[in-house]
Amino acid sequence: MRGGWNTDWTDLRRFTLIFREGLPAGRDQVQQISAISQIIATSILFCHQVSYFYKVPAFTFMPNTITYRAASGDYDLQAIMQLQKINLSAKISAEELKEQGFVTVDHDIGTLRDMNTPFGHSTAWDNDKLAGYALVMETRFRDRIPILFPMFELLDGIVCEGKPLQEWAYFVMGQVCVAKPYRGSGVFGGLYRDMQERLSGDFDFIVTEISTRNPRSIRAHEKVGFQNIHEYTDPWGEHWVVVALRLR
Repeated sequence: MRGGWNTDWTDLRRFTLIFREGLPAGRDQVQQISAISQIIATSILFCHQVSYFYKVPAFTFMPNTITYRAASGDYDLQAIMQLQKINLSAKISAEELKEQGFVTVDHDIGTLRDMNTPFGHSTAWDNDKLAGYALVMETRFRDRIPILFPMFELLDGIVCEGKPLQEWAYFVMGQVCVAKPYRGSGVFGGLYRDMQERLSGDFDFIVTEISTRNPRSIRAHEKVGFQNIHEYTDPWGEHWVVVALRLR
């Protein structure tokens, strides 16, 4: 590096041992380590300045301990309910609602239990901490959750790949939510991959609907392969996009 300090892999290994093992450092190495520290500090400050002005996270760390599995037992379902409740549209600010997305339906434990059988909800775990979930809702639940009945009536008649959805084996992804610390780290896509791996033998499509007030969710679903198959406005003026993901 012209006008600065020079190093090679031997130096870098030496610096690692100095920090990790407490080996003695010469004067030149102390100066180089100081220069490295200043560069790192400047880079961090720059990233946080960009984060402030553009309203994006300064750093997104990719969790390397995330595991995906079907929800099992009330402990998992209670964790889903807790994450769900803090992300309901009525519980978050208008700014967060627009930028981070939201969930609409507040499920009770009994409904979540029934929905979890026989096809379990997809969950993402960071050790014992729930990082996200995606709910499985079969069409038989149209009568269980009144707010969703009109949706099922509509879905059955939507034409998808040449025939109405009711002629395909499909289920509704009833709700997807990723905890704040894990957003943008791949958990969203991981939940859908888990669904595909576990449920492609039983279903042709995953279908869901997304409010156009939730552009973050729309973009996220497009990214994992969902296709727009219908749009409509409900009687209360809310505009919805219906999307589907081919499983087999």
